[in-house]
Amino acid sequence: MRGLLIGAVMVAIAFAGCGGDDNPTVPPSGSCCLTNGTCTLTTQTNCTGTWAAGGVCDPNSCVQPDGACCALDGTCTVTKSVACTGTSTWTMFGVCDPNSCVQPDGACCALDGTCTVTKSVACTGTSTWTMFGVCDPNPCPPPVSHYLPQTSPANVVANLQMAYGERKIGEYKKLFTEDFIFVFNPVDPVDPDHPSPPQWGLTDELGSTQNMFADELVTKIEISSYSFGVPERVDSVDFRPRAWKVRVDQVNLQVYTRRPDGQWLTLLVDGATEMFFFVEEPSELSPVDGRPTWYIFRWEDQPIGGMKSERGSWGQVKNLFR
Repeated sequence: MRGLLIGAVMVAIAFAGCGGDDNPTVPPSGSCCLTNGTCTLTTQTNCTGTWAAGGVCDPNSCVQPDGACCALDGTCTVTKSVACTGTSTWTMFGVCDPNSCVQPDGACCALDGTCTVTKSVACTGTSTWTMFGVCDPNPCPPPVSHYLPQTSPANVVANLQMAYGERKIGEYKKLFTEDFIFVFNPVDPVDPDHPSPPQWGLTDELGSTQNMFADELVTKIEISSYSFGVPERVDSVDFRPRAWKVRVDQVNLQVYTRRPDGQWLTLLVDGATEMFFFVEEPSELSPVDGRPTWYIFRWEDQPIGGMKSERGSWGQVKNLFR
């Protein structure tokens, strides 16, 4: 009887172990590809991307996305991450139109030799831009000057003519000694609004000329012509050694301006005579040809020549802008 009970229990256990619901099928694995190109081995149920049955991730079988590859110089290329190498940076799904890359700074050199740190797009016109360039020290080449070397009185007067026409106070200042004197025409009519002094020094000369050059009402300044005389040695105790004088006749100066009420006005000096006194400085040699530099140390506005305007002499024009 005991043996029959044991046999019945064993049969029951055997039938219980063969039940179908207690031995489920394991779901298959595959590669799961996300939009960013990453690959994961998982089941289809757990994949939030594109799943491939039996797919592998080594090597990565997923399609890699495009993105913006930014080089240090600011150029942009749409490519895969693996192709964006070196110091370049890659942004997934980035675009290059418009260019999303950070643009580098650089040195922008103008023709006048000035330097500005800015972006390439802001360095316009005839200026040149150098990526990552700095302005301290200034790397820009100095401007090519069309002014003549101050190696003769004739060159000095020619430079004076150009400085007036271009309104370049820096070039004008180069023409004079520190103790320069301008002597006004003694027969100038007295102007109660702008009385002329007998003479003035370099400070007043430069101040008046700068005011003329910078005046917004002045549209044009022109020394259209003059006749340069023969230099003469000055042998007088009143002047310094190595002094020369030159008479410049038929000076024609026009200053085109407007009155405060907007009415046009031309300040005309027609046929004037100026006496320039020059000194040669052997210790200051020109970098162009190695010859001594010449300067104006005295300028006399002469009472000779035709006068055809409200401000007939050069001195009157100067004093008007004092």
